[in-house]
Amino acid sequence: MVTEYGCKVKDILVVLGPSVGPCCFTLPKESAREFYKIDPTCVRCLESPNPYVDIRRATRCLLEAGGVLPVNIQDDSIADPEQNITLCTSCYPDKFFSHVRDGENFGTQIGFISIKD
Repeated sequence: MVTEYGCKVKDILVVLGPSVGPCCFTLPKESAREFYKIDPTCVRCLESPNPYVDIRRATRCLLEAGGVLPVNIQDDSIADPEQNITLCTSCYPDKFFSHVRDGENFGTQIGFISIKD
């Protein structure tokens, strides 16, 4: 967005919506190590064969490393339940499809980017 559209990184707002949460997402140890390199708090039980990985935390860390202001990132760190829209898609089968939960039998979700002049 900065390179292609001239956006100022301090003006970028990010909202992370529903996704698989750290309660349900595991990876093989070698893959989880890559998330651990981003930030050790992204991985629980690193020495287990399939550690739990927090992809939301990893996303926040990468956004902040890219210059996005922490206050401009809305994710599951938002304490107000009315504003926190980051539910675990695997924990809510009545609301979301989840490849992690359902395997090959899953639907689709959407993500988008908007640029405001």
